[in-house]
Order: sequence, then structure tokens, then C-alpha cells
Amino acid sequence: MIAMVADRVFFQNTEKPKERPYVVFRQFAWTEPLAVGKVPTIEYEIENISTTQEVQLDMWGFTSSYIDYPEPGVGLPYPHPLVSGAAPVATPTPRSSEIIYYRPEKHKRVKMLPTQKLVERITLDTGLTAEQIAALNEGRDKARLFVYNRGKYTDEQGTSYDFTSCHEYDVVSFPRLIRCDDSVTIKDLP
Repeated sequence: MIAMVADRVFFQNTEKPKERPYVVFRQFAWTEPLAVGKVPTIEYEIENISTTQEVQLDMWGFTSSYIDYPEPGVGLPYPHPLVSGAAPVATPTPRSSEIIYYRPEKHKRVKMLPTQKLVERITLDTGLTAEQIAALNEGRDKARLFVYNRGKYTDEQGTSYDFTSCHEYDVVSFPRLIRCDDSVTIKDLP
């Protein structure tokens, strides 16, 4: 005799599946206004927004780069036909991209529990001159100041996620720094 048993649960997993953790910057801001002779300091807040997983955060290569443009709004020339069929000519265009470089630096590693926040400060390498501060306050066509780092965080299963970041001075959003746009490329030093 063969009997069938249907709709029976012999084992049920009661453990809640773990969500993918996310680590985010909640704040990235100057601690005080830019001033001649003072080395600028930035305070940042990072949060592990996962409610179920701790992560191992690893950040390195915090670097700052100041770039000024002697002729605002003028970048590299590109071919542009003035008349259909005419030969391309060099026409000045606004800067469309920047390449900046990481500085080798020791790693900062920290374990972050679920929902934990971390507040840290970093100090730039040098202060800014009056001319540099004035150029930054005129806008992105005159000068730009970037603060960037490499990073990653690893979950309990050993999966790593990129945590590289780039922030930029913006006179309108001061004291907060804004995220760098896609025109910025960061590379290792040659």
C-alpha cells in the first residue's frame, strides 16, 4: 500500500534572510569657513544602514586637489565644422573633464555594527591662499577643490562593495561639499 502525504511542512527555516548592507555618507562638510593661513578640516559622517549585518569598512588614499583655470570657461579645443563640408577648426570649449590622482596612504579599518554611525575628521595637506579662496568662490569655471578617497566595505558573507568617493567644494552648498560629477576621473599616481 502506498500513501501520499501532501501539504506537510517537515522543516521550516525561521532565520530571517540577511539583506545586502549599504554604507553611506550622511554628511561631508567643512568644519569652518575657508580662511587664509588655516588648513581646512572636513567632518564626515558614515552610516551602515543595514539593520541585520555588520560590515568591515576600509578607507584609504584621502587626497585633496586644487585646480584653477587662468582663462575661465576655456578648455581643450575640439574639431568643429563651421560649414557643412568645411575642414574642422579648433574651437575653445568649456572644460569637460578633470583627471586627479590618489595619494598613497595607510588604510583606516573599522567594524560597523548594523545602523552604526561613524563621525571622523580629516585635515587637508595645506592651507589655501587668498587668491585660491577667491577663485573657488567665483565658481567652477574659475577653480575647483576636490577631496576624495578609496574605500570598500565587506559584509558577513565576505562580499566586498566599493566605497570610493569624491566630493567637491561648492560655494552655493557651503559648508557641505557636493558629490563629484562624472566629468572627474581619479587615477593612481603614474
